[in-house]
Amino acid sequence: MKRFLTRFNAVSVRETEGAGIVEELTGTRPPVVVDPTFLLTGDRWRALAERPAPEEPYVLFYRLGKLPYFGAFREYVLKATGLKPVVVPTRPEDDPGGEADYTIGPLDLVNLIARAALTVTDSFHGAALSINLGTPFYALLRQDPNQKGNMNSRVLSLLERLNLTGRLITPGAEPPKQEFFTPPPRRNSTPGATPRQNTSPTPSEPDRGNSEAPFRTPFPAQKNSPKTLAAFKNNGILLP
Repeated sequence: MKRFLTRFNAVSVRETEGAGIVEELTGTRPPVVVDPTFLLTGDRWRALAERPAPEEPYVLFYRLGKLPYFGAFREYVLKATGLKPVVVPTRPEDDPGGEADYTIGPLDLVNLIARAALTVTDSFHGAALSINLGTPFYALLRQDPNQKGNMNSRVLSLLERLNLTGRLITPGAEPPKQEFFTPPPRRNSTPGATPRQNTSPTPSEPDRGNSEAPFRTPFPAQKNSPKTLAAFKNNGILLP
């Protein structure tokens, strides 16, 4: 691999762990860049994926791994929110209540994330798209951290770089409190544009699917820290 890597004029990687691997092979540490899905703004993704979605507020569950704590966290979230579950099925056990839609395609998934009150996922791109679309989310580990060759570094690197590790749920961790259901920073669609105000409903005023609302969450919104906002800007995710 070293022989092939040295033939490139430039090499960049998506994960911090990948940068270490390339540095070990070539002696040069490559820059770590964001996932290509961030090359489109959230508004552009919405335009591409515009289609019908459930009108009542819902929690989107998108699972690729097999760790059992995902199911336990799912039940906790549904009890804490009282919201309807929408499941992106990848295996029969993901759909114990028969709520899944087996016709969901790639742009349907983007649309469901964009309109969700909350996304719970162990998918890297599920987390990345939630961030880009300004949807509150929790990221779970896809594989056992003790498993050799596990792919957890993908989402861990993303959350660390953007100062969003508070959105990570690990096996055995204390479940989050309701006030932690906070949307990520909202991207502007054009340089110099004023950020759209967060119109998240309060618990007494549930949102019923207003397409103009950038977030749909049953919990009061909280401000992201200056450190989080700076991390987004430093990684090219917030437009100037």
